[in-house]
Amino acid sequence: MTMPADAPPQSPFLSSDPQFDYWSAAHRLAYEQVDFALNSGLLFAAFTGDTGAGKTTVMRQAVALAQGRRLLGVLAPDDGLARAPARAILAAFGADPGPGDDDRQTARLARSLAEVRDAHGLATLVVDDAQALGPAALARLVALSGIEAAEGPLFRLMLVGRPEIEARLAAELPGVMGPLVRLEAMSREDTAGFVRHRMAVGGLAAPRFAAAALEAVHEATGGNPLRVNLLCLFCLDEAWERGVDTIDATLVRDCDVAPEAVLGPPDFAVRGLSVAVPA
Repeated sequence: MTMPADAPPQSPFLSSDPQFDYWSAAHRLAYEQVDFALNSGLLFAAFTGDTGAGKTTVMRQAVALAQGRRLLGVLAPDDGLARAPARAILAAFGADPGPGDDDRQTARLARSLAEVRDAHGLATLVVDDAQALGPAALARLVALSGIEAAEGPLFRLMLVGRPEIEARLAAELPGVMGPLVRLEAMSREDTAGFVRHRMAVGGLAAPRFAAAALEAVHEATGGNPLRVNLLCLFCLDEAWERGVDTIDATLVRDCDVAPEAVLGPPDFAVRGLSVAVPA
């Protein structure tokens, strides 16, 4: 049986729509741990995973729920965190930083978040791509949080990034204690479930992936969702070109060209709640 001669449908492995999200056992476990870290009394936590592992999927859900419970800000190093950290943090919490140098912004941050803390409890700041922070910027961020200060913390801190941030925390900030959540790769079974889920949500019945092909996808990608998406995208295109309605293991191996893992900007960013930050 051959494929139709007209143009192929849009691939389900291109969409970033949340309905295509597949919650593997690894993602569910990481979500539970991140959710606990965001909504407990913990002052510091780190969430790591390889590029393309699905950290954004987990954080998008966790942040969406946590924002209804507390003042929560999200930012990344390119939001000005290294250049003007106090200004960037105020903006992340939904406040207008206003004019002034770093010293003035730092004083305003301390005053504002102390008042928020006393009225509503500690705010929480999530920093994405934390591995991109230089040593000085990372130390400054921790200092501004007050989690090591004798007078008490101003906000909780969660760092999100690639696994290399783990060694840096141990070396550069040995006094900062908190849980480390690692997002592991998908299992063989979940890799197959991931592919079937995206095919089903996309309404694509053919070409289908044979059981051996799904095994080959897992072997080639190690269960990394981004690599699974890219490889399956190539497989669908190749199956269409060959005019076949079943993707077998040989076709998967033909398409396994070790694509470079490239992620776009995070799309889970949710700014602070409508809690007044004093001037």
